[in-house]
Amino acid sequence: MLNLIEANRSKRLRLWIFLAGFLLNEGLLFLQSLFGWLGYGVLPLYNEGFLTASVLLLIGILGLSPHALKR
Repeated sequence: MLNLIEANRSKRLRLWIFLAGFLLNEGLLFLQSLFGWLGYGVLPLYNEGFLTASVLLLIGILGLSPHALKR
C-alpha cells in the first residue's frame, strides 16, 4: 500500500513539473507578444526563460513516460 501512495506522489510531482514548464512557456510567449505590441522591445531573459521552460517540460515528460508505459 505504501508503494502505491509513494508512486502517486511521484506522479503528481512530475505532473506539477510539466505544468510549471507549460505555464512558463505560455507566459513567456504572451509577455513577449505584449512587450512587442506595446513597443517595449525584447523581454529581458527571454531565451533563458525558454531554456528553463524546455528543461522543465523535458523532465516532466520523461518522468511521466515510464508511468504511462506501465499502465
